[in-house]
Amino acid sequence: MTKFIDGSKRSKPKKEIKQTVFTHFVNGSREVAKAISQPENYDNIEFLFHDKAYGDVFKCWVNESPNDITLFFGTKGDEDYE
Repeated sequence: MTKFIDGSKRSKPKKEIKQTVFTHFVNGSREVAKAISQPENYDNIEFLFHDKAYGDVFKCWVNESPNDITLFFGTKGDEDYE
């Protein structure tokens, strides 16, 4: 029996996975400030859109306070967004 081998599926260098990073956020005074928190501090991160001036825009919140949201600006990573 003939054995067919697909050489293109041999181990390829692993692509580095880019992580989402927050650079700025809208604070309680409605001013844009440097971000201290990062995605791992939130249970939910919703990518909203890309803005030419601010970069990627995210809506973030924790499960205990779903109505207490924070808007962040930064760079969207390779995570699985639904």
